[in-house]
Amino acid sequence: MFTEDQFVEFNKTKVPQDIFRINNNELTEINAFPILSIKVLVLRRNKISKIAKGAFYNLTLLEELDLSWNDLTSKVLIPEIFEGHYSPTVYEPLELLKTLRLNNNQLHALHPDVFEHFPNLEVLSLHSNPIMAIDHLTSVAISNIPNLKFLDLSYLELTEVPKHLFVSPRELRTLNLTGNLLTSVPEALQFAVNLETLYLDENNIEHIDKGNYVFPTMDKLEFLSISYTTLKSIGSGAFSQLSELKTLMLTNNPHLSSIHESALSRKGKENPRQIEYPPLTNLYLHNNNLSTLDANLFPRYDNLDVVDLRHNPWVCDCENQWMISNLLPIIIKKHPTMSKDLHCNQPHALVGKEMSELLNSKLRCSDKYNSMPQQDGTILVGILIGILIGIPLALAVVFVYKRGCFGLASNRGAAAYSRAFYKRAEAGDDFHI
Repeated sequence: MFTEDQFVEFNKTKVPQDIFRINNNELTEINAFPILSIKVLVLRRNKISKIAKGAFYNLTLLEELDLSWNDLTSKVLIPEIFEGHYSPTVYEPLELLKTLRLNNNQLHALHPDVFEHFPNLEVLSLHSNPIMAIDHLTSVAISNIPNLKFLDLSYLELTEVPKHLFVSPRELRTLNLTGNLLTSVPEALQFAVNLETLYLDENNIEHIDKGNYVFPTMDKLEFLSISYTTLKSIGSGAFSQLSELKTLMLTNNPHLSSIHESALSRKGKENPRQIEYPPLTNLYLHNNNLSTLDANLFPRYDNLDVVDLRHNPWVCDCENQWMISNLLPIIIKKHPTMSKDLHCNQPHALVGKEMSELLNSKLRCSDKYNSMPQQDGTILVGILIGILIGIPLALAVVFVYKRGCFGLASNRGAAAYSRAFYKRAEAGDDFHI
């Protein structure tokens, strides 16, 4: 049991008196706390494996409880340990508690009523627990938090998210699903109608397209990160239903080589002939495997505050001419440092060259063999001139050779050799036998 004297001893340094911390100790068990006027209780990185019922009963002003990096199991984490003082409207609540951190413990599942004493809970962190699958009871526990705004489900090795997990917590604003084993965009997101921030980093999503699963209608989502994944392609309409998206982070995806020109756009609701785009202000595409970027992906790149295209194998040909002529000047003007690591990876003649050095250049087109067709005409003309000059020369050599001029007699046998040295006798010469 913690006493008032212990509380003073732990907090007589520079720590505010409304914060009580016991970190990196050999603490294994928590008994009931005395009456303390603390708002934040941090018990991180201990060896806590047992908590008494009603342990926090006297901490009526408690707003944040951090039990992360301990040895808590599902059997230990029961509703009774969080019982608070009686209330006629809510069953014995810790009614001021808004933040609960349970990450890095040994939880495989949650008791369905484990959060019943937290009527105003807004932040819940469960990351890095061996949950692996959100079963029905765990799903009920999360769904029973009506005011939940921040939920961290990262590094749980989840292969899927229950479809109806977010039906009840309608106030959810931030969701972290980083470091799981998801292979597609979770269908459960269709019920996260008020979500503003979403992390899908470090998952096994390879394709986002209509053949797999694109993002559902999420009219409040402003920030989306899909980084450090196995992502290969982003198809048409992948983000078209994210009408308020402002920041898109697609970074450090070593296999991402294709983003469809219609990934962000959609037909207007009132006028289908009109194409609509989200109010994007920040576009991060660095450290991928992109060689081209379609000019129609976003209509007004000059409206973007940040465009980060660094560390991609860009092809410096006519297809990317717009990047050199139109987009690169915007990057240089707004963020000069982001133009320093934009290099050409193709064609061969421009490998390693900084794209900023090509600002005033007119780039040629490469064919599928990474050669320049524009150079073929010059090559063919050279070949034709060579043929036209070579044929007469060859004929002349043959003619000279045949005539035996300049000692270049052809091989015509012994008789021909003898006749070559024969001299006709004069008419008046006598003939003697």
